[in-house]
Amino acid sequence: MQQMEPTNATMAVRLMQESDLEAVAQLHISAFPEQLMSRLGVDVVRAYYAWQLRCGATARAFRAAVVGNGNGLAGFVIGGRYHGATSGFVKAYAGTLLLALARNPQLLGDRRVLAKLRAVTRAVFSVWFRRAAPSQTGPVAEPSFGVLALAVAPQSQGSGVAALLMHDLEGAAMAAGFRAMNLHVNTDNPRAIAFYEKRGWQRDGARPWTGNMRLLLEQRP
Repeated sequence: MQQMEPTNATMAVRLMQESDLEAVAQLHISAFPEQLMSRLGVDVVRAYYAWQLRCGATARAFRAAVVGNGNGLAGFVIGGRYHGATSGFVKAYAGTLLLALARNPQLLGDRRVLAKLRAVTRAVFSVWFRRAAPSQTGPVAEPSFGVLALAVAPQSQGSGVAALLMHDLEGAAMAAGFRAMNLHVNTDNPRAIAFYEKRGWQRDGARPWTGNMRLLLEQRP
């Protein structure tokens, strides 16, 4: 069954441009004020999304889109399949990140921040060690189109922006020949989880569930 998407003449999806990065960074901070990156400041957030656009320029599959309305950006989404989305950014901007932490030393007293820093460090070293390790034989998992970020301005939530953006990203994944998509959602965000499950996403991974979700595109509602 084909999924019907909300339509709104005042909203339109278009490709993200470098000129959008300031507004994207501000929107990210307003949508996710408690995230570590948001708390490190707008310069770090802007640099992160600029890095994603540079990675995407040479990626096998990439899509970065925004929804605008009369008040500016109402939301944005980034997804694809490419290396270095996190590890490459941390390596390239290590000095910027350390300086931002030095300017916000109170963050190091937050257990959630320390847990996030440990997780990022593990992810970076995992990528480096995996590349250094010899190739192994055996079945290879089918490539999946990843959702890196989806954000909607607080004042635009519930207006159909998220559905428009996800519909656009799913279309990009199918056009690139992918049969599955993956993402990670905060397990403390029931609204986001319900949104994805309504679109046919399923919880994936070990128990207890850590927020990984997967969508088989041919099984969309």
